Parts: sequence; C-alpha cells; structure tokens
Amino acid sequence: MIVIDTNVLIAGLLTGNQKALAACIADTLIDGHCHCLLHHDRHLIPDNHLWALLEAGPTARLATGDQRLLDKPFDKDRVMPPAAHTASLCE
Repeated sequence: MIVIDTNVLIAGLLTGNQKALAACIADTLIDGHCHCLLHHDRHLIPDNHLWALLEAGPTARLATGDQRLLDKPFDKDRVMPPAAHTASLCE
C-alpha cells in the first residue's frame, strides 16, 4: 500500500503532459492498479496520523513532495518523493 499526498494526485490530474510522473501516478490510482490511501494537507491531518498509517501497514510507503516530511521521516526507507515510486507504479 502507498500513502499518496493529494498534491501529487492533483498535479497528475492537472498536468498537460501525460508522460509526467504525477500523471502516471494519477492514472494508476484512477485505474485501480494500486492500493493506496490519500493524504491531504499537513495542516489538516497531523503528521502523527501519517506515521500511524505507516505503523499499521508494515509494507506501506509514503509518496510525498513535502520536504519537511522527507527531511524528518518516520522511516527513511518508507518515506520518499513520488519519483521513487516510479518502478512500482508506472512500469
């Protein structure tokens, strides 16, 4: 399971470039080829909620462009920028 920052999804829906990584992630989610949870603005959901989601799913990963979350991750092997998920989502 992947926890996707909604900013990544919105970017994918709005881009005019269908080859863009965000578009690929959006298409994968919309087509139902990925089990995921969506995470929205960090001001509305505390980061502790994200860490609880990752603890509940030992194989879950977080895809986010939020530099603050990338700089101080819950688990450095499971919190990464969207580009790191290319192999698993956009083959």
